[in-house]
Amino acid sequence: MYSAPRIGLPTESFLVHHLAVLRDALSECDQFDMGTGEVYEALDYIAGERPHLSWTCTQFRQALEHWRPEYSPGQLHALLSKISDDLDLKDTAW
Repeated sequence: MYSAPRIGLPTESFLVHHLAVLRDALSECDQFDMGTGEVYEALDYIAGERPHLSWTCTQFRQALEHWRPEYSPGQLHALLSKISDDLDLKDTAW
């Protein structure tokens, strides 16, 4: 087996990454399908790390499942803003 030291990475780094995944997917939603495994993984991770956001993540997931490219992404933007505001991460560039 491999031997590697355990490196504790701050949870905030992962939250910033998953938030960026959602932001990038939303910025390209008019060109690409947002319903990727990476987007759902990001929602699951955020909800798991911040239980107070689980309902907002569920709402985002439901809006995503009913969203079509011809729709306005306004609801998704509002939910992403709520997630971002509630995470209150200092390293994000919004």
